[in-house]
Amino acid sequence: MAYNHYMGARATTNILLLYIPGMDLRNVSPSTTPFLSRAFQNYSSAKITTQPSPEQLSTVLTGMNPHDHGIWQMKLVRSAVANPRKRTILERLPDVLTTTYQCVRHQLCHDCDVPTLPPARRKAFEMRRLKLHGRRNTNELLKQLGDIPSIVTHLGKDQCAYSFTDRLKDFDTAVDRVAKANLKLEFVHMHAVDMMGHWVLDTPQKLQSVYRRADNLIEIMADKCQKNGITMFAATDHGQERVTADINLRQKIRELDLNPTEFSYYLQPITARFWFHTARARQKIVDMLNATGHGTPIKFLELEQFDIKFSKPSYGEVYFIADPGFLFFPHDFHHPLVNLVFGLKDPQQRRRLMSPRHIAYHGYLPHYESEKGWIVCTDPRFQFEKTEIKLVDLMPSMLSLLGEAQPQFMTGQNQIRF
Repeated sequence: MAYNHYMGARATTNILLLYIPGMDLRNVSPSTTPFLSRAFQNYSSAKITTQPSPEQLSTVLTGMNPHDHGIWQMKLVRSAVANPRKRTILERLPDVLTTTYQCVRHQLCHDCDVPTLPPARRKAFEMRRLKLHGRRNTNELLKQLGDIPSIVTHLGKDQCAYSFTDRLKDFDTAVDRVAKANLKLEFVHMHAVDMMGHWVLDTPQKLQSVYRRADNLIEIMADKCQKNGITMFAATDHGQERVTADINLRQKIRELDLNPTEFSYYLQPITARFWFHTARARQKIVDMLNATGHGTPIKFLELEQFDIKFSKPSYGEVYFIADPGFLFFPHDFHHPLVNLVFGLKDPQQRRRLMSPRHIAYHGYLPHYESEKGWIVCTDPRFQFEKTEIKLVDLMPSMLSLLGEAQPQFMTGQNQIRF
């Protein structure tokens, strides 16, 4: 495709960032993704260095690392550590009953984040998550971000728009709703590849079909942007790794026979976080993690190697990150009712009815191939300065292209030359 409509040495053009998480470079090929394969050959691209987390969106949108924007899952409120003698009636009920109640309530009024977490543990945390479902727009994004500055607040809602969908069928209609050349920046977040990857990565035929639809969307969107004089980027922050085995870390914790007041924990599918309230709990849990295998224990200060520089252990004192192919199960997002509801109402997650454990996942240590993100610019005027950039560099780079000054809250750097 020739982009003859692009004129001038420097763009004060509008930008569309087509963001497709889960699109693994290892599954990009001329036969499955012909347009994207040609784009990598004909235009400037770069790999994206990620961080050990399944959720990267906050870092992308703010241009800040987690220790600056603070949206990093659970933050412990030490004064709220559960004391069995001070539990409410609800907290004294069996966990399966309390979490079932919370799941039902969440479906009805959506006011209970992570409803699968028992209330006796739940009240010890402040929840700092950015999680979107279905179709969401700029207003809903800003509501979740709260008072945290981002590319949207910097440019303003009249010049920047965010849209989210996790529906594969929206790949066929998204192009009609965006790239109309009336905004400085459009951030179009198509999450269906990531969603589908969790449940079809072990089925090559289905996976290739999803990738072909994504590749077709990228091509059609690039063509529309070219005709409207818009510079388009296609990007992802990670791929997916096939899960072949699970680790029952919750059972291992129970076998230590520790009093619940001696420690706190939060168990994500790939990452376990621990806070210690006694030296005995610290010793026993760390010894258990070292003996478990199939994962890497990391102290919170050691996260600095991934540009995560928390000065206090509020977000976790010790982390245990699974090796690729492994997943902690059951975890704090698992509940039979959740699997039943999503398996029945969402055809993309029908596999949940047969297997409650994800088929694939991501969020492992960043040097693994499943964690390699990428970005390609389909405007031939622009080149990436490096072959590998960081997540925090994306928004500063977009601002530079727009001729906008970078705000002080962003810590990333422009990585595009004209």
